[in-house]
Amino acid sequence: MTIMAKKKKQKKRGSREHGRGKKAGRGAGLRGGRGNANPNGSRKLTTFEEKGTDYFGGHGFNRPPEVVEETVTMNVGDLLDEVDDLAEEGFVDEEGDTMVVDLEAAGIDKLLGAGRVHKTYEVRVPQTTDKAHDKIEANGGSIEVTEPDEDASDGEESSND
Repeated sequence: MTIMAKKKKQKKRGSREHGRGKKAGRGAGLRGGRGNANPNGSRKLTTFEEKGTDYFGGHGFNRPPEVVEETVTMNVGDLLDEVDDLAEEGFVDEEGDTMVVDLEAAGIDKLLGAGRVHKTYEVRVPQTTDKAHDKIEANGGSIEVTEPDEDASDGEESSND
């Protein structure tokens, strides 16, 4: 009966360098690079199969913070809490049971629909959601949607002489 020869992997068990020498046995070159590094792309192919082709590379860009305009919002549920503060600053007038609130002058850009409406409001605001509009009107109030103020510099033409 012939004896089967041991495989190389089994032969090298117990030896420190597995026949590579001290230096060659160190580092990522021993295993074909770290992570997904491989000139032949065999590791990338498996990643494509698992995660799709959009996994590698950058996508899109971030706009500079000085260009991005943040929208200041308020929920209809917060109107009752904020009415006293807004009245002190002169943004609220009372006409009988109705509170006339000028959110545009208060610096609020959009009225959102979260919360409950407990009083009758007439609100001036540049933008509103449908839900907020419905809640205010269901309680007997009204919303006047104004055009958002554009910067004066946008409308002017500059001449470079």
